Amino acid sequence: MTEGFIKREQAGVCWLEPAAILAAGGVRGGFSTRLGGVSKANRASLDLGLRRNDDVDTARENFRRLFGAAGIKGKPAVLSQVHSDRSVFVTEESPARGLSLMREMEADAMICDRPGTVLITHHADCAPVFLYDPEARVIALVHAGWRGAAVCIAAKCAERMICDYGCHQERMLAAIGPCICGKCFETDGDVPDAFRASMGETADPFIRRMGEKWHVDIAGLSAVQLMMRGILPGHIARTELCTCCREDLFYSHRRMGADRGTMAAFFELI
Repeated sequence: MTEGFIKREQAGVCWLEPAAILAAGGVRGGFSTRLGGVSKANRASLDLGLRRNDDVDTARENFRRLFGAAGIKGKPAVLSQVHSDRSVFVTEESPARGLSLMREMEADAMICDRPGTVLITHHADCAPVFLYDPEARVIALVHAGWRGAAVCIAAKCAERMICDYGCHQERMLAAIGPCICGKCFETDGDVPDAFRASMGETADPFIRRMGEKWHVDIAGLSAVQLMMRGILPGHIARTELCTCCREDLFYSHRRMGADRGTMAAFFELI
């Protein structure tokens, strides 16, 4: 695995880009920070939440600023996220609908082979996972909270890309963006039990017990799941940036509770 996200800033807006994926060409994308928007108080300043935010117009203005800075031009597709292992296709029959929740699309991953559509997932400690086959010209974006990661959502999404879109695991690129780190993600025993149920002993290096609590590395576990599906280790990038540790860059549900802003991952074929 490689350290693969680059910090970008324009007009005060700051975001992170998956370097190897963008270098492959044909896509734009990234992961927002909390910097560069117009939201106030605990949501300051680039809150992109659409479900949690009472002021949706402010979130839409923040999206306008982010997309303008990052050069994103397509029509957004936004899921109703439910912490599942379900992925959906964004197609002509189920098209993007702009910055409104697609409530009939309850899922945590989207797959698309249509230029001009921007896949969007929302995050405040859960891992964003970008998947791309540059030859097949297929992208996917995954919201991997611990519940989704425990049932291998990123690997299952990759499997659908391979089976339904003709992608090949040895060509595919993956990038796992900022999320809560293993040091900050302190849990009870149900979380490690869920990972061991799906991964067996393979999960153990990413789970540590400290006293009565457990610490779990969601990004590391997601990366191993992708490798188990055949994606090459050198094609998987991640970042050590933690959404809980880095108060200067990110909102965090663990650190801030429910009254906080939301980041977004975004990914577009061009």
